[in-house]
This record gives sequence, C-alpha cells and structure tokens, in this order.
Amino acid sequence: MAAVTLPVVIDQLVSGLAIGGVYALVALGFALIFGVLRAAQFAHGEVYMVVAFLVLGVLPWLPWSGPLQFLLAVVAAAVFGAAAGVLIERGVFRPLAAAPHIAPIISTIGLMILLQNLVAYLKGSELHRFALAWPQGNVALGPASVPALKLVIFGTALVIPALLQVALTRTQLGRAIRATAIDPETARLMGVDTARTSAVAFAIGSALAGIAGVLVGALYGVVYATMGVSALVKGYTATIIGGVGNLVGAVVGGLLLGVFEVLVASYVSPRWTDSIVFAVLIVLLALRPHGLIGRAIPEKL
Repeated sequence: MAAVTLPVVIDQLVSGLAIGGVYALVALGFALIFGVLRAAQFAHGEVYMVVAFLVLGVLPWLPWSGPLQFLLAVVAAAVFGAAAGVLIERGVFRPLAAAPHIAPIISTIGLMILLQNLVAYLKGSELHRFALAWPQGNVALGPASVPALKLVIFGTALVIPALLQVALTRTQLGRAIRATAIDPETARLMGVDTARTSAVAFAIGSALAGIAGVLVGALYGVVYATMGVSALVKGYTATIIGGVGNLVGAVVGGLLLGVFEVLVASYVSPRWTDSIVFAVLIVLLALRPHGLIGRAIPEKL
C-alpha cells in the first residue's frame, strides 16, 4: 500500500489522469460511433490493439526522435485507425444496415475474436516492447516529481477531444455528424449524405481508438495481443459512467475511471481493482442509470 503523503497522492493522481485520458479516447470513439450508427462496435478494442502493433512496426522507420517522433506516432495511429474504421464500416456495418440490431453486434464480436487470434498467431501472445524515443525525465509539480511522459499523455488526451469538439460544432461536416446522430431520416431529407457521414464518424472514432492504443503503449512500454479486451471493457465502462452517447460524459467518465482505478490499486489492492470499480459502476447505474452527465431521452411512440 502506498504512503498517504502529498507527493505520493499527486503522483497517483497524475498516473490516474494519464491512463484515464487513454480510457477517455476509447470511450469518446465508442460514443461517437454509437451516437451516429446506433450500434455497438465490439471490435473497437481490437482496433486499439491492431493499430498499436502497426505503429510498433513502423517505429524503426520514423526518422526523428523525442517529441517529433511521439507526434508522428500519434499521427500514424490516427491514419491507421481511420483506415481500419472505414474498412469495418464498409465491410460489416453498411451491408447489415437493414438487418436487425443484433446482426452487427454479433458480427463485430466475431471480428474481435478473429483479429485477436490473428495477431496472437502472427506476433505471439507475449509482451512486445513499445519504446518511443522520448527523453526520460521528471517534472516538478508542487512537492512531487512526476514523469514528463505521463503529463504529455494526459495533455494529448485532453487536446484531441477539444479539437474534436471544435470540429463538431464549427465545421459543416461536424454539423452533419451531429444532425445524423440526432435524426438520420430528417438529416437525409435536408440533403445530408448520411452514408458518407456515418463512414466519417466511424473513421474518426476508430482513429481515437488507435491513438489511445499508441498512448497506452508509450505509457506502459509494452503491447500485446489481448490488450484490446481490457480497453473495450474500460472504454464501455467510462461511457456508461459519463452517459451513453454523451461525448463530454465519455471524457469525464474516462478520467474519473482512471483516477479511481489507480487510487484503489495504490491504497486497497491491485487484485481488487476491477471488482471494486465494477461494484461502484453497478451502484452508479442503480442510482443514476443515465450516467453522471447523460439524461433520459423520452421514447417516441
């Protein structure tokens, strides 16, 4: 159990915000996809995992080191994730657009199992070192000294949702995405290409998952074939905490989940972390089923 001193508490909070930022990006991507397509993407965690491995493969060819390499890795993750999202939307969701809602769910579960086993077969089930050439060092934060990389990851996880929020509110494409999420039929009648808009939303959501995979690889220094399962569960949990379909709630839920996890692991026991986290989730759902920020939407009859 960690000592309860101010420097230690600050360090734990920064660690929680760093991993919470990763959860927030996963949850934000899921919330965006769910909001537009009204369907759960259960292969979201595998996009996170596959992109991390793809970026790991191109790291030796990135010509720069330090902050520039970190930026290039994040950009590469966004590109790989967006490409994966387009393929999944075109290959799985679009052909099943007229099928019952359970069809894409079952299909993405199958895709999740396929991708996980394919990567395990090609790369093995062991841990793979993921080392960005980021300069090591700590930053003074009050009485504490925290790793600079954690602050960079937390900052990245805040800047990206902020940029997305600006894009959704200030651009024509962003307004089309919001209109499609609110009422796709009306949006179509108003001239919005809802099929194209859904593909773009899926690409953006998958790009966020890919960036999260690279950030967590940089944070822990390893990637592995089953890492997507944990990301999927934690991302969905963060979405539920904040409120399903609420983008701001997804970010808040991810940050709260990350901080709570680290504090429980430090001051209770790492073995009880998931049990306590999900027990709190059950209580939250019982008291506030629409999440901390979400609100009930009356059903149209």
